[in-house]
Amino acid sequence: MRQFRTSLPFVLLLTCQSFKCLSANSVNAGAFTRLEQLPSPRISASTEAYPGGKQDAGNLIDRDLATEYSSNGKGINTIVEFDFGEPKRIAAFRHVDRNDPATVASSELLFFDGKTNLLATVPVTHVNQRAGVTFLVLPSAVTAQKVSWHVTGLGGGLNTVGGAEIAFFTTGTTDSVPSNIAVETKAPQLLERKGGGFARPLQVSVDYPYIEPTDATVAVEGVEPRQLRLKTGTQSLELEVPASESDKQLTLTVQAAGQAILSRALTLPPVRKW
Repeated sequence: MRQFRTSLPFVLLLTCQSFKCLSANSVNAGAFTRLEQLPSPRISASTEAYPGGKQDAGNLIDRDLATEYSSNGKGINTIVEFDFGEPKRIAAFRHVDRNDPATVASSELLFFDGKTNLLATVPVTHVNQRAGVTFLVLPSAVTAQKVSWHVTGLGGGLNTVGGAEIAFFTTGTTDSVPSNIAVETKAPQLLERKGGGFARPLQVSVDYPYIEPTDATVAVEGVEPRQLRLKTGTQSLELEVPASESDKQLTLTVQAAGQAILSRALTLPPVRKW
């Protein structure tokens, strides 16, 4: 089994694409629909941006979380209109909020055809956090060419709302098991006293790009397995692993739909003594 080493702090990205993920004899065979990000649409109109030239609406679709769009104090009158150029089947919506107290609490999506015919209106409840990620699977997919995003509720009471990124997703292939997950782990340079010894935190985040939710078990060698409800987006949990004075070899596995969908060996360097 391949091992991974990194410099401190320890960060590891795991994907299941190179892992021999299981067979089609799943208890939920054929039940997991992948979401695939659509090409960025064109922004056809937007509420006036905050002055200075650094908060333009185009930042919402540049796939760079370091750039943001902020309206010029328009609050619930903040609107951004997107045009895909042709009809697209849209199944999900993701909004990454500004890293700022001016957060979005709620919004709505209006879907149009190539003209001005309204096809559907979908309300969105946001996580209402700085840099928070809201991932919404639509109640039913909509084939539309244009989408208008309207802010309807303010989180922090500030009117300079907008976001860092907005993306739309369509449905892809259907998998018998949710094998296309990605896992990121971080082991901060910290020690906690546990009984007569020490432990260190191990943060595990699972990116789950499927419509259908499922229960998973995350297990790290030497640690009690933990349950994690997987739904569209990223879910995290924190484990504690025994501290070691030398490199620690561990195996991380994720099980879902009754089968192991990811297994990796990883190496945790010891906590640096300051």
